[in-house]
Amino acid sequence: MFKILLAVVLWVGGLPWVAAADLLGVYQQVLESDPRVRLAELNVQIGEAREQQVIADLLPQLNVTSSISTVRQDLEGNNPAISRRGDRDSFKGERYSAVLSQSLFDLPKYYNWQRQQEVTKQAEHDQLETQQQIMLDVVQYYFKVLLAQDNLSVAENETVVSKAILLQLQELYKKQLVKITNLMDAQARSDLANAELLAAQTALVMAKEQLTELTGHSVQ
Repeated sequence: MFKILLAVVLWVGGLPWVAAADLLGVYQQVLESDPRVRLAELNVQIGEAREQQVIADLLPQLNVTSSISTVRQDLEGNNPAISRRGDRDSFKGERYSAVLSQSLFDLPKYYNWQRQQEVTKQAEHDQLETQQQIMLDVVQYYFKVLLAQDNLSVAENETVVSKAILLQLQELYKKQLVKITNLMDAQARSDLANAELLAAQTALVMAKEQLTELTGHSVQ
């Protein structure tokens, strides 16, 4: 799945290898921390365990029993002296038995096995969907951070340029070489650039917070 994700990122996003590797690292962090992953794994494990139990019910059943009894025996024989005393000898006896039984065809158990197979398959399908959804979430939030970083870079450049133009026009205005309207336009452009810079900074902070919440790790 990592290879598929990497191929998608490189092909669709046009990311360099380093950025794609970072994305895979983020995806791995989410797999390790997202409770949805653990819950999906547990559901699959429970389904497989129940399926094994149902299969065991279909197999031949071996019943083993044991019993212990005390046996007493008169010691008479041909000895009159012993016969007159009524002596007896006793000893313990152990008995074991094993019975292997198998129904020719237990239809309810067979249907139960089929039903449990479907439950396990559904759990596996849900697990795959969970992984795919996490993949989409990671890609979405990761690209959101990259886009916010790009927008911030553009806003910073625009702020520098607009401020330089404003300073230049202010000097020219002092010498009465430009009109007041030119100066006002430059001031408006500088103010807009500053506002867009603040918005870009806020957007980047929010994008990083969303990715941090998803991964459980701070995003620099």
